[in-house]
Amino acid sequence: MSTSYSQSGIQCDNGDLLKKITFTETEINGEIQYINLYGDIVKPHPVYELSLEERVKKGYTVVDPDKNSRTARPTYTLTFLDTVDNTGIGFDDPSLGSIRRQILESALTDILTMITNTGFVDIQVNASENEGKGALASAGPYPTPASTGYSIGSVAKHVILGKDPYPTFPDAEITFDFGYNWNNSTDYPDFDEYDMYSVALHELVHCFGFTSYLAPDGTSVVGEDGYYTLFDQFLINSDYTNLLEGDPPGLSTETGDLTSNALRFQFSTGSIAPVYSPSPYTYGSSCSHLDHGRSSGVTYVMHPSISTGTTGRILHADEINVLSSLGYGIESQYLYTGLSDLTPSNLENIQIYPNPATNYIKLIWNKTINHNALTIKINNIIGKEVFNSNRDEIFLRNNYVIIDTNSLPNGIYFVVIDDKESTVTKRIIKK
Repeated sequence: MSTSYSQSGIQCDNGDLLKKITFTETEINGEIQYINLYGDIVKPHPVYELSLEERVKKGYTVVDPDKNSRTARPTYTLTFLDTVDNTGIGFDDPSLGSIRRQILESALTDILTMITNTGFVDIQVNASENEGKGALASAGPYPTPASTGYSIGSVAKHVILGKDPYPTFPDAEITFDFGYNWNNSTDYPDFDEYDMYSVALHELVHCFGFTSYLAPDGTSVVGEDGYYTLFDQFLINSDYTNLLEGDPPGLSTETGDLTSNALRFQFSTGSIAPVYSPSPYTYGSSCSHLDHGRSSGVTYVMHPSISTGTTGRILHADEINVLSSLGYGIESQYLYTGLSDLTPSNLENIQIYPNPATNYIKLIWNKTINHNALTIKINNIIGKEVFNSNRDEIFLRNNYVIIDTNSLPNGIYFVVIDDKESTVTKRIIKK
């Protein structure tokens, strides 16, 4: 699953990485080898010959800092090949490497905080590119071994079932190209900067199975007839029939449905969200993303493109419901049963930044909100109210609010926004 972001012509392209990390077991000279779709032998990076303790000690791998105290969330490791190989760029950059690693960790933690499964995920952060050409970043999970049917993906299997399908390999890979102009902070990006947190969040969600194996002709891009992702199983046509049917699965209709601009993802609850399905088919982007161009007032993190100077730091409820449909346990406060094809409430598209926050948070919305009806509360992790706009001071303008967070202790908080028509809850971290 590869992501390449820009409204001006770069699209998320997840085809090449799939072919590199999709492999079959083959016995060669009495030894089990893994052969990818390019015909290359795939081997784990030599760093994995070291124990986890050795990798952590050398600074190659970051372990979830809450690993020992967390009882109801997945835990993680991130192994940075930039530091392994001493590249001096990207995540090993002398001045920016540390904050980039922190941003990636923060985005991953935001995903895992919503998930109630107690498994594990290990992600390899590949040596960074520095050319500023093509994709901003690329990421994806290793497929689970199968010949036909629907792949749950290595991340999902490890997180949900607690089983590691390839113990000598990571569950997923992610690569960044730092040749572009990046916003390497949690502040709002300048007009000419790509927001790293937004791109990191997008790519990590791909790792959790938010991706498709559909090729332009409806076959599977991984080269196995009838072998698709679990995400593909939930795709429906414009007439609300399943896109894939049968055993082994295959297209239920003509391939034109893949370019109908009308595909949808049908959640396990029955609700729907628009899936990116333009004409012509866009390799690596089509069928693997949601399309906020077909949802009035909605902004998706998992849209296939992003512009400089903009952010997508908070997953929409549709995107969280996709993860729930893929089998992840999700905290109930993050779920909803509405239809994004319908007109959303004024509050649904609120963005909060910086997140993590230090001195303040800024809430921004794209629609007019009745300020007289607006109430903003902040609750701590145990539900105690620590801020109320009816009592405490805020800085209010037509389409945004600034709240001082200096007095809040470090930790996780929930911002509850109510306009007497609807209520939304957003999670923030104070550092």
